[in-house]
Amino acid sequence: ENERHLLHRTVALGLGCAAKSFFTMATVLSFLAGIRTRMKGKEEPFGHLWRDGPVGHLFLVIASWIIFLVTFAVDLVTMVPAFNVENEIYLGAVLVGFAGSAVSWSLMFGYSELARRC
Repeated sequence: ENERHLLHRTVALGLGCAAKSFFTMATVLSFLAGIRTRMKGKEEPFGHLWRDGPVGHLFLVIASWIIFLVTFAVDLVTMVPAFNVENEIYLGAVLVGFAGSAVSWSLMFGYSELARRC
């Protein structure tokens, strides 16, 4: 029973770390893609992005980064102690981290798509 629990714990920890890594890369790359798209064809790319661009673009970027940073902090608080076998992994914290990462990436992807279309 104890070996089975340890195996499940190891698999959950590995998948959690992999999921967080992939969501982090996807969020940052979506942001960079949106910025790069906005910079193409504009003489003042950042002025256009923040000053002249639609309010929705700014909202998506700010909301995504806030959710991303909060989720990253929750994941650190959850995963760092989880490497010790004696500590318990709380399912609620893991689900909040996963859901927050998914929402953050979705908002950033939305920004990237809006930047591509405008």
